[in-house]
Amino acid sequence: MKDIELLKPTYNKWSVDSFKIRIPFYECMIKSNILDKYYIKIDDETGEKLSDEEFKETSFAYETLDGKMNINTGIKCRYQIQHIHTSKFVCILINSKLLKENYFTGFTAYNLQDLFHIIMSQNVISCDYETFKNSECTDVDFKNDQYKKLDDYCDWVDILKEHTKESNDFLSGSRIRGSKFTNNYGIEFSTRKNGCEGRPFIKFYNKQGELETEDKKGGSNKFATYHLNKMDFRNARRIEFTIKNKKMFKYYFNSKDNSLEQILLYTQSSLNKVFIDVLYKHFKTFSEVAPKKVYLSGKDLLIYAAIELLI
Repeated sequence: MKDIELLKPTYNKWSVDSFKIRIPFYECMIKSNILDKYYIKIDDETGEKLSDEEFKETSFAYETLDGKMNINTGIKCRYQIQHIHTSKFVCILINSKLLKENYFTGFTAYNLQDLFHIIMSQNVISCDYETFKNSECTDVDFKNDQYKKLDDYCDWVDILKEHTKESNDFLSGSRIRGSKFTNNYGIEFSTRKNGCEGRPFIKFYNKQGELETEDKKGGSNKFATYHLNKMDFRNARRIEFTIKNKKMFKYYFNSKDNSLEQILLYTQSSLNKVFIDVLYKHFKTFSEVAPKKVYLSGKDLLIYAAIELLI
């Protein structure tokens, strides 16, 4: 019997991994009465004061089930009705696991219509395509997958630790996660909840390790077992950074347009630039890290390092 050739992830390309979309309440139809239980009033004008855990606790989780066994396959889509000042929205937390075997592709302009049909097929809400693609997004995670053997990946994390500000206050600077050569080894900067223009959230982590770790231990093995069994994700590592809101889009992209359609239209070159700008916020000053007789400026040195990371 001929061996089946496994597919490879999409490496060295930026795409969107996850986001929250706010669809105006009066421009969609609620098709499931269960959402009545998941209504929340948010005083903050931007509506971003909820932590990830608070959102999970106050939202309805739509689970993608196995057709034969009727059990969850590791995919959840979360819905919540939000009342922010005088506006009302249906907020949906969307993750690229919805793409199943195309998970590593992430969300792009090319699969936007596919995503729309997936959300509509859940029969929780309905709206037209124009409303969906023009709705605003927050907490947008951009991702880039890298092929790096474990030794090289650990060296990669060590270099980042050496050249970035260290912090244990969970608000800024770098923190190491896990232990070397383990599934959860990585480094992250700031936090999702407290990320902002001056201290954006960014992390580098072991994607292979996450997909091989049991769900109850914080991994995604159930999803990988059901949907990535034809994918060779050995040595897959990931970079992710978060742009939280309209203010951060203006700061990093020079645009306040945070509609779903727009965030999927950003080019690879523009996302590479934003990645460099985001990472630069956490680097030590040039005088702290530069060897003697090196005449690159701090940012030039970082740009060089970032290019090396993305090769």
